[in-house]
Amino acid sequence: MYSGKWILFAGIVLLLSGGAARGAGSGIAPFLFSAGGICKISYILLSVKTGRYRPGYEIIFLVTGLLLLFCGIAARRYAAVSVYSLPLISFAVSLKIIFVVFFVKKFRRGRSSY
Repeated sequence: MYSGKWILFAGIVLLLSGGAARGAGSGIAPFLFSAGGICKISYILLSVKTGRYRPGYEIIFLVTGLLLLFCGIAARRYAAVSVYSLPLISFAVSLKIIFVVFFVKKFRRGRSSY
């Protein structure tokens, strides 16, 4: 198994653990989410560095999704705009899912498509 996949699996486990910790009301949830995100970003960067993945337009979905997610989380703190928090977060998650679909599709095609 490609050793970089362990980083990806660790990121997924950390994100799921962060969701469980948040559901349980634990204060460690943000740290687990952050560590999971760092693992996922490390996996993408490692894939780019080794030549297994060449980023394209799908990165726009990721960056836009991350920015909207940050805005949605920040909007929760302000009563005047807190009503927009859930739609922003939902749309951000949708964009991140689109990125994952395109990433996996492109990654599986391998180098032959370049």
